[in-house]
Amino acid sequence: DTRTIIARCPAPLVPLPSRGCGCGAHLEPTFRADDAAGFEVDFEALRRLPAAECQPCRFAYHKPSAGNGRCVPQQWPAIAGTSVCALVVIVVLMTFVRCVYLRRLLRLAEVERESAEKDRRIRQAVTGVTTLEFPLAVMPLSKLREQGRLVSYEEARDAGALRFCDTVESAVAFAAGLPVMFVSHQWLSRHHPDPKAQHYPAILEAAEALCARQGLDPESLHIWLDYHSIPQENTTTKRLAIGSIALYAACSHYFLACAPEALHQDSRPPCKVDADTYLQRGWCRLEQWAFMAINGSAQMYVFDSSLSQLSSRRRWIEESVNVFNGHFTHEADKALLVDVVLGLYGLAVIAALDPSVAAGRHLTGGKGPQHVPQQASPPLAGPQLTELIAERRGLIFPRQHFGDLVDRLEAELEWGARESECLARESTSPSTTYRAARTARRTLDHTGSPSHRTCSV
Repeated sequence: DTRTIIARCPAPLVPLPSRGCGCGAHLEPTFRADDAAGFEVDFEALRRLPAAECQPCRFAYHKPSAGNGRCVPQQWPAIAGTSVCALVVIVVLMTFVRCVYLRRLLRLAEVERESAEKDRRIRQAVTGVTTLEFPLAVMPLSKLREQGRLVSYEEARDAGALRFCDTVESAVAFAAGLPVMFVSHQWLSRHHPDPKAQHYPAILEAAEALCARQGLDPESLHIWLDYHSIPQENTTTKRLAIGSIALYAACSHYFLACAPEALHQDSRPPCKVDADTYLQRGWCRLEQWAFMAINGSAQMYVFDSSLSQLSSRRRWIEESVNVFNGHFTHEADKALLVDVVLGLYGLAVIAALDPSVAAGRHLTGGKGPQHVPQQASPPLAGPQLTELIAERRGLIFPRQHFGDLVDRLEAELEWGARESECLARESTSPSTTYRAARTARRTLDHTGSPSHRTCSV
């Protein structure tokens, strides 16, 4: 009698060809493979094997057939993983390179915009000296006597004591027919230039002395003075008038620095002011430079105890161009003067580069009014002024205010001058800044006929 014994493997084990039980394909035992060596038909052991004895192969591992062996690593995940890593590195590098490239492009574009803005600012500063943003307002000497004191722009305007020129053409034509004196003085209080009428009689005395020296009719002399020529109450129009100060100076034949000994009323006790304190004021220096850069120094005068020529005082000439180291009541005013000073310096440079537009337009040409004396050359003209500035360049153009604007202005004008000489035709010069500077200079050099005066009362 033959009996057949059938052995069944408990799940999840499967029968093996070796008559044993083991884990199926893609499964591996939880114990080591060598622990199962020689495990054939041990039914007692089979009964003790739990259902969790086999576990799936880990990711990237496989076991193609049933058995008690361990899962082995697959080849494709390593290759794929390496490829993916390489791709990620390449993408990261490309992204980094693209970011660096785009950042560089943006930086270059920003530099180009800054450069273009600086060039525009330089051209505007140079041409701005021929732009009349606010009318030229002057007061006849006779009207100044009638006032009995220094009056504000608003008061003088309402009293009909001012004459106005609304355009550059009318201002230049007016100056071609009548003498104009540009008066500069130190204010004797914060809110009024002459509260105790200390400067007023000195201005009248200086004007009379100038008329006697130059052979002028006092009734024809007109006075430009900041308090009655620049708006005092409206900040916007006041700023416009300040921006036109170079043109006001260009339309003036004489410059007077009124600096007699006086008392400043805001200090306690009142402190003495004189020619030395006048010369320290930033605004006073700017007014001197504005006249000097365009007309030279031949017709610049100082009145302290008597009238004398400013050109005889070398220290005054040197200090007048040092505007930004002067004293300002409000430091913020310096920012307003950068473009004005830059434009004035541009006129001085163009006069030094091109003798045909040298300084002193009222003094050297034959087109000026007959009351202005003719001289061969002013004591201080374009070349001398630029040499004086070069000696003290760092102080005159502080970097915190000008940056590289002065360097760019000089480079543009010098390049334009060389190109103009080579091409022998100014209109073909590639430097628009040079052409703008020459045009501005020639506009100031041109004087109209007295018969074309169009200023209003």
